[in-house]
Amino acid sequence: MPIRDGARVEWAGPDEIRSALGVENLHQPIPGGYIQTSNKEEIRIDFEARYLVGPEAAHMNISGISGLASKTSYAMFLLSALQQRMKDEVSIILFNVKGPDLLAIDQINEQLTEAQKNEWRKCGLEHIPLQNAIYLYPYAKRSDPHFTSSHVPKGVLDAQIKERRAFNYYYDVDTFKGGEEGNETDVGCDKMSLLFSDIDDPQSTMESCIHELGEIEAETWDKLREEIQAKTEKGQSGRKEISVQSWRKFSRLIRTRTDHDIFASQYVGGDRRQKLIVETIKELRPGKILVIDIAPLLDYLQCLVFGDIVFQIINFKINYLKKSLLSYYSGIAI
Repeated sequence: MPIRDGARVEWAGPDEIRSALGVENLHQPIPGGYIQTSNKEEIRIDFEARYLVGPEAAHMNISGISGLASKTSYAMFLLSALQQRMKDEVSIILFNVKGPDLLAIDQINEQLTEAQKNEWRKCGLEHIPLQNAIYLYPYAKRSDPHFTSSHVPKGVLDAQIKERRAFNYYYDVDTFKGGEEGNETDVGCDKMSLLFSDIDDPQSTMESCIHELGEIEAETWDKLREEIQAKTEKGQSGRKEISVQSWRKFSRLIRTRTDHDIFASQYVGGDRRQKLIVETIKELRPGKILVIDIAPLLDYLQCLVFGDIVFQIINFKINYLKKSLLSYYSGIAI
């Protein structure tokens, strides 16, 4: 409201400012930083956890000039705050999309000054790195012992391997096609659709080809490509609505887009540390962080991995809700 002429004014104290901002009685406050007034008062600002991670809204927009790493740094600060305040309630999944930026989030920053450490304390937080991180790198057939095409520094990766916190993700034929029928984690058709998500398919012929893959018996990627190639010949069995020309286009695409080391078979032995993404998602628990490196991948492979993980999370969530509802209603006498 406008101040009347000659009215008495006073400085607002920290408690009054927090009250005016509506952050004094939050249900589950998450530190978001602090502000400093012109008279040097410092006021901590909190976010409501329900609006930051759910069930209310569950999002945050961070804007700023591109390339300064300020948005990334603030996002990492918030993740640390969430882990420190809600350790037993949230798990975190991070995608590394450029360079090695997020591939050492659990290492101590030795360059922090005492003034910077004090800023963490003002927010009610410890100046510690993120905890309990597992790293997933794209699998690669290489002569070195790391078996990945990641840009992670060698020394960092060696330490992670020694502590059994670094693995290489890959896609085998079985899980990519859909795996066993009735499997709760069976989203194979979604994986194949994600691989071709940027391809124009106005008549949905590729979608028909994808559904036909469930009937193909193949244990390796080479065998799958051979079986698809066989369908490009006239007189082959299969759905009549799928033309030979459609199979030829699909065969060319499948050969081109699966010509990458992440499309592999399980290697006998543990030295390559191969792991399916679905396995890692199943093992994720509150307090844990999963970092997936997609920076070395081509655009359409990045879309595949990102979409696959989102699908897996949604799938597990739906199955969890189904089980909870069944458990609830099974205890009600009708």
